[in-house]
Amino acid sequence: MKSTHVENTDTSAATMQEVLDWMAESKPWSAGTLRDYTAQVLRVPEIYNANRLCDVLADLPAFQARFARRAFPDNFRTPAAYDAWRKKIVTILKRFHGVADEYLVRKNMQDEWTALITAMQASQAVRGPALVSIKILADEARRAGLTPRDLERDWLLRLCDDLGVGRRRSIVKAISMLRNERAQCPLVDALLPVELPDIAVVRRQSAPIFPAHIDAQIDEVVRDYCGGTYDEILDERVGGKSEATINSYKAALRKYVDTALNVATVPSNDNCLTRLLDRYVFNSVMRAWMAETDKSRKISARTMRTYTAKIRKISAHINLASDYIDAALKNNRHLKKGREDATQMPEAIQIFCRRLLRDRRVELTFLSLHLRFQQASMAFLKEATDKDFEQKRHKAISLGVLAAYSAIALWSTPLRISNLRCLRIHGANPSLILPSRAGGDVYVLVDAGDVKNRRPVRAKLNSGPTRALDVLWWYIREIRPMLPHAASSEFLFPGFEREVLCAQVIRNWLADSSRDFGMPMHPHNYRHGLATLYLRDHPGDYSGAARLLFVTPNTVRLHYAWIDQEAALRQVQSEVAKMAGVTDGIQ
Repeated sequence: MKSTHVENTDTSAATMQEVLDWMAESKPWSAGTLRDYTAQVLRVPEIYNANRLCDVLADLPAFQARFARRAFPDNFRTPAAYDAWRKKIVTILKRFHGVADEYLVRKNMQDEWTALITAMQASQAVRGPALVSIKILADEARRAGLTPRDLERDWLLRLCDDLGVGRRRSIVKAISMLRNERAQCPLVDALLPVELPDIAVVRRQSAPIFPAHIDAQIDEVVRDYCGGTYDEILDERVGGKSEATINSYKAALRKYVDTALNVATVPSNDNCLTRLLDRYVFNSVMRAWMAETDKSRKISARTMRTYTAKIRKISAHINLASDYIDAALKNNRHLKKGREDATQMPEAIQIFCRRLLRDRRVELTFLSLHLRFQQASMAFLKEATDKDFEQKRHKAISLGVLAAYSAIALWSTPLRISNLRCLRIHGANPSLILPSRAGGDVYVLVDAGDVKNRRPVRAKLNSGPTRALDVLWWYIREIRPMLPHAASSEFLFPGFEREVLCAQVIRNWLADSSRDFGMPMHPHNYRHGLATLYLRDHPGDYSGAARLLFVTPNTVRLHYAWIDQEAALRQVQSEVAKMAGVTDGIQ
């Protein structure tokens, strides 16, 4: 095997130009593969928005962080093309840095891990993909110089803390399979330590416990602040904030308190919320948030600014000094950046919207997602056999739910997921009004108290050529009855283990299934997409877009003004070009 390293080269600071030179010199692959890989490397400057290969670092972890597995950057026509490019660049960088060669050395070792993997392969309970988790555990242990008998609690905890989510899940799964198999196979049992901890349980037990008395204080103070004003005559509160807003205040305070208990010298057994909001603790929490590097705990500058502003309001509400919080919001560069970020649409969403604006095929795919999901669901039901019936049936249900969800989000009003998933079709107060006769209209009705910005929603479902009503009726007739609690649930989308379908389940289904159509979706993308297309055809009509989204014109202007600004810039550039053509004869 040819060497993957250039002599005396610090590959941690190497550039993609050096990678290209190494490929040309060492020729580590066949001629055809080398041509293909060279072409992929030459695309790097365009995808990175750089001008030269030597301006892009050949940093494998940074590459994997920037180009995630399920992402879909703007430079690719399809998710499959992105996946192929990403896989090839990862392969190239692993070979260049020697990671691939080191892995092969570990993989080909003949040691106790080899015996354990062989014993697991012989098991009837461990087949195919399940064995991959065991091999990942073996690779991490060999890297650390450990045998199967050396597996112990502290090392496993440190390993899980250091790994990414996917690899961490594999380690947890591997330990679980080994614990189960040792009872069935004496050889596996002989290779393992006497005590092999259930790492999933250990991680849960080692996680810090949020103090219950502080959690109760947070709930009390937030509900008091968000509950509105008291009407003594009717003995009720009026003008209160929505449950979603209440939850956002709780999230801000819980994140703050959780950090405070970890970084400030305040004992968790005798403190109260007011003690945790003093100047010393506040500054300690802010420094910790800004210094955090763990992606699973780090929050963006925008979220940091939002949380700090909410904490400031709560502090003032309970009559605490908040001058130091005001000073931080005004002067701290991280918090000022958060304010700037809040006035701009996030880059990932802009990429989605720009793709809609420039590509008619993407626009048509977006507007017909309800039909595409319906067709895919019907295909899975048709293809189901006795062997894979349950698997195909579950996939058909998920696609059917997405079809109905998309029909309402695209052709009625793009509700937030917290409202759309909770639409009720039965009971005394249904929020999805179905027609009692053929040709009748369907209406979506959501009370102001259930909406984030306290604006009531009343919207009609567009039928006719959109076929949205047909898809909705098909879902109610064919798919909804397959859900476990359909008969007893009032909701349009009954859950598997609860009355209504979990929001995260819908997010996961939508992300996975929409990617197959070449446009990975988040539930909020229905709102962004429709507002973008409306403003493209109605420049400057922020009031119209606001009516579509049930928000204020200022909110629309804040997030979507870039559409008009870029269109205006293109118009100005076109006019300048015409002027140049007239005066200078430039065509």
